[in-house]
Amino acid sequence: MTSDFISKFGGSDTFPNSSAWLSAEIKVPITGGTVLVELYGHPPKHPWVRDRYDNPEAIIPELSDFVTGTVSGSDTTGAIVVILSEEPYYTFTDGNGNFWLNNIPDGLYDVVVNLEGYAPYKQRFMHEGNTSLGVNGTLYIIPESEAFRIEGIATDVEGNIVPHATITAYDENGIELFTTLTDENGTYLVTASAEHVYTVEATFGNDTAKSYNVSGKPGDVITIDLLVTNPPTSQRGCCT
Repeated sequence: MTSDFISKFGGSDTFPNSSAWLSAEIKVPITGGTVLVELYGHPPKHPWVRDRYDNPEAIIPELSDFVTGTVSGSDTTGAIVVILSEEPYYTFTDGNGNFWLNNIPDGLYDVVVNLEGYAPYKQRFMHEGNTSLGVNGTLYIIPESEAFRIEGIATDVEGNIVPHATITAYDENGIELFTTLTDENGTYLVTASAEHVYTVEATFGNDTAKSYNVSGKPGDVITIDLLVTNPPTSQRGCCT
């Protein structure tokens, strides 16, 4: 529990007895725009309040079913990380951009990262057991001044939407920078940087579709629909 975390609840002068809840508007990217979601929450319980002082074993949590990662960028201290659900789970990054959320039930979730000066980040992921988010545990957030969007729909050869397909974005050097899943409507969204040229890939089962040389200017919305199909092996490979 860091000083940055405590400061979100009024600082050390009132923590942990502040009556104020955390109240923040979280920017959540959606296809076609951004919505504001109000986040409320009680301050966390200080590990040395009296009942825990009398029962020190109570401060030792069971480290299981955790979601973790590192938010990568220039000074990502204090970024708010929210797992959206009926009762959202949230935390703040430490001085190295790291975060940890414990005891998260298995399921399909969206994680959102907000930090001043950066475009809001969203990733859909399946959580089972312990999960590292982003690309191998790193969430690459994009400065607002260079951010644009790539969004679209994944469908099969018969025009049916493909939910839960894996969407991956690579830069011009083939380095993976982002991954997510399509939603129940087959749609996806990638927040990208105008500093890169991307390859966007959709994978479902053994089938893959790619779109190459995707680029944009800050503020652009680039629509890339991906056809995930299952033709004979000799005919595979489709770009839109």
